[in-house]
Amino acid sequence: MYIGIDLGTSSVKSILIDENQSIIDSSSVEFSISRPYPLWSEQDPKEWWAGVLQTLKSLSANNPKEMKNLKAIGISGQMHGAVLLDNHDDVLRPAILWNDGRCQAECEELEKLVPDLREITSNIAMAGFTAPKLLWVKKFENDIFKKVNKVLLPKDYIRLKLTGKYVAEMSDASGTLWLDNNKRDWSDKILNAQGLSRDHMPKLIEGSENSGTLLKEFQDLLGCENNVIIAGGGGDNASTAVGMGIVNDDDTLISIGTSGVIFNVSNKVNAHPELTVHSFCHALPKKWHTMVVNLAVSSAINWGVEVLANDRDPNNIIKNLLSLGEQVKAHIPLTPKGFEENNNGLPIFLPYLSGERTPCNDMNAKGMMTGLTLETTTAKMMYAVLEGVAFNFRQSLECLQQAGAKISHIFASGGGTQNLYLMDLIATSMNVELHITEESAVGGALGAGRLAMISTGKNIADVTHKPKVTNIIKPLKNIQTILDTRYNTYQKIYPNVKNLY
Repeated sequence: MYIGIDLGTSSVKSILIDENQSIIDSSSVEFSISRPYPLWSEQDPKEWWAGVLQTLKSLSANNPKEMKNLKAIGISGQMHGAVLLDNHDDVLRPAILWNDGRCQAECEELEKLVPDLREITSNIAMAGFTAPKLLWVKKFENDIFKKVNKVLLPKDYIRLKLTGKYVAEMSDASGTLWLDNNKRDWSDKILNAQGLSRDHMPKLIEGSENSGTLLKEFQDLLGCENNVIIAGGGGDNASTAVGMGIVNDDDTLISIGTSGVIFNVSNKVNAHPELTVHSFCHALPKKWHTMVVNLAVSSAINWGVEVLANDRDPNNIIKNLLSLGEQVKAHIPLTPKGFEENNNGLPIFLPYLSGERTPCNDMNAKGMMTGLTLETTTAKMMYAVLEGVAFNFRQSLECLQQAGAKISHIFASGGGTQNLYLMDLIATSMNVELHITEESAVGGALGAGRLAMISTGKNIADVTHKPKVTNIIKPLKNIQTILDTRYNTYQKIYPNVKNLY
């Protein structure tokens, strides 16, 4: 038996799988996010730990026989978050999250401190990454900075609680801006430039390696009879890719969750920071990936349901996604006639509700609804929200293709895959087939479970097979020209309004 833990932004989900990767049971706990000031996004790491422990206790209570035979645990986690610990491993301040935008100025400062930063890390400095967060803390909370003994990423804080060890793995470490991407090692030059050293960093391993064993108190608590291995694990996107079998050169994944990601595997470093394309290590040895990120996807749709449809369920984001898709479909079918009948007052929406990475790299970017007329209905505005998300994915894909990615089709994961109206819009906008699989909504938890299996000695190729495709979303050729025309307008909006903000 194996457990995969997926520590996300809005929740933690843990699954129990057997030797055949069949899911025996799952448990999840929701989290809150603190936004005390504009651009800020924080969480309490102690809340993560309480949630993880609750899910593990639930799996144990429901499956005592299976838990006796637990062999390994893998951890997937939201990337980039800065967990700052003192000499006693106490948390010094709330973790600054991946979608926090306060440190744009520190990004520019970091690139001046290390002129060859992009060559070392293969990435442009962005506010979401970990390194500029520490520059911000040093500048504005120096009393806290002076007490920092270790800097851990979110999932690695959970690892510390489970094993007592400071360990990170390559895929997550890539997103700190402290990793030499080619060497798969910490960069002393970058660390020293901002008053840090290797002593502040955890040990680095590969995601499929053994990072330590579960502390005896938790083995006893969960009813485990074996010494349980804790695998290196992976950043959320790399883990999701492992769970979907996206491990070979030019395998591609689109993740439709709180944020949106397109993830393309490569057997070498493929650096194009000027295109706002990330180049990170994969969670498997000798593998890398290029990736583009949109900061608001299901979060933008959830906003649309709350503001426009007025029936948001605060406890069920998936329900909100499905609700918006069904409501819009009833008014605006994706056919030439549907567009013709609704053309008057059909607005265009920029989904930059929490700033944006690709293609803008602008945490001050704002959402916008433009083209409103007296004929604009609520349904038309709700359609624009979905279309804006799809167009943002198209922009990101074009950046990835400019970076040299060869993409024939894309595997899809995340809760958004259940909204088939949105999937039709994304596939048609990008003009590429989307393959939905049996495990599309499981994502990072299954990938973490697979990494747990590999950490016990199982063969990578045997474990990381692709799941069965249950649905193929093909581009709707009869509305492609219509969407192309609207996309051309969409592309022109941000460059003309960015200076307003």
